[in-house]
Amino acid sequence: MTTTLATPPPTPKKTTTKSTAKVKAKAYQSVNPFNGKTLETFEELSAAQLEKALKTAETCFESWRHTTFAERAIIVTKAATLMRETRGRVCQTCDPRNGQAHCRSAR
Repeated sequence: MTTTLATPPPTPKKTTTKSTAKVKAKAYQSVNPFNGKTLETFEELSAAQLEKALKTAETCFESWRHTTFAERAIIVTKAATLMRETRGRVCQTCDPRNGQAHCRSAR
């Protein structure tokens, strides 16, 4: 029996893109691992922005933990319905970030 291995995707290349937009020194990028292209660049959060995001998350958690399972079921079911209705758009967003050429869930 002969085993054939699939050809791995190309190794992402380090690329520099000339842009007129100013990018702070501390930023990170979302890169398509399949082709190495930069999809988006994100600025690092300031201490105040991070603190605000953490406070918001804490507030949401406190609210959610007091939500009944019946109420959660309604919310999660609605989220699932919205994801099904917009799966094409969701796949366009998720696939490149995961290095996938096609969305399996779009079928």
